[in-house]
Amino acid sequence: MAFAAPVLTDAVRLPVWTLIALGVAVIAWAALILVMMARMPSRSVLRVVMVVNLLAAAVIAAVSGVAATVLVVLAILAIAVDVALFAGSQFIALRRLRPVA
Repeated sequence: MAFAAPVLTDAVRLPVWTLIALGVAVIAWAALILVMMARMPSRSVLRVVMVVNLLAAAVIAAVSGVAATVLVVLAILAIAVDVALFAGSQFIALRRLRPVA
């Protein structure tokens, strides 16, 4: 999104700087998840990721309600990617969790 911001700005009716900031934020979030996975218990990371994903989904839904129709499509795709990444993080975390006796 950060790299495509100049192309997307007219379609989604958001300023270029907003799209760039959002793209950079997603990259930073992905890096933070990797750091958390290395330093925190997996269950804690799953909780943090879940809460942030819920907040992100709410923001996406709010923005899609007031922006261009194209943004609705992009929001649905973003949510799909978000859910897939969340599932991937759950898979990694669950593989690291030891069975409870």
